[in-house]
Amino acid sequence: MSRLFYPTLLVLLGFSLKARNPVDTSFYYRGESYYVIIPSYQYTSAIVLNTILKQQGAPTISRSNFMAGLGFEDRWKWFNVGVDFVYGINEHSNDKYYVYSPTLVSNIWLKYYVFKHKQKGGIYPFGGIAAINQHAFITDKNSSGNINQLFTQPGAVNMGLSTGFAQFGVGADAINFTKEDDVYFSFKMGYRLNIGSTSDNQWYINDQANIVGSPTEKLNAFFIQLAIGYTSNRKSNKQLRTN
Repeated sequence: MSRLFYPTLLVLLGFSLKARNPVDTSFYYRGESYYVIIPSYQYTSAIVLNTILKQQGAPTISRSNFMAGLGFEDRWKWFNVGVDFVYGINEHSNDKYYVYSPTLVSNIWLKYYVFKHKQKGGIYPFGGIAAINQHAFITDKNSSGNINQLFTQPGAVNMGLSTGFAQFGVGADAINFTKEDDVYFSFKMGYRLNIGSTSDNQWYINDQANIVGSPTEKLNAFFIQLAIGYTSNRKSNKQLRTN
């Protein structure tokens, strides 16, 4: 009997020790991410200014635009706050006019990982606000052949528009929350809704006053955004479980 008792006791003790062996399932519940946005694509609602440009025989501003920029996010567990900036340019010309339209979009994001994996990343809804600053430089090409006078000659007009938006959508991140440092990939898809006042949504000229009879723009937009960057995680949350 003793020959069986002691080996059996050792086997049971081995199973007991193995069952109690702790497994570290920690993740870093604080972190910062820095990323480059390449590209951001937006497609806006109808641009009312285009109607006037057509009437004057000038090229129109495209409703679609590819942009690029930089961003930053700060994370508390599964909640993120981020800011980013994207910039893009539309250029069109015909025999008489040249239209140059740069656009800067500034964003503040809030997002929460609803579906998440500590080593793979997560899927989230997001919401936030955005500010758009857009210009339309319209130049009469026949008034001067000097490129240095392109936007200062009497035949050129500098129109501007600055307004605000609410935005919302969904996104997915590829990120490892169990590492101190990792490469960061992000995808966002959303919709931007104009919340600016009537005066904010009207074109002004030469950074001064609204143009008399200026069309009122909305520029609501569907957009997608891809980003790649670097994340730095810290403050490990120790979570131990037993097998």
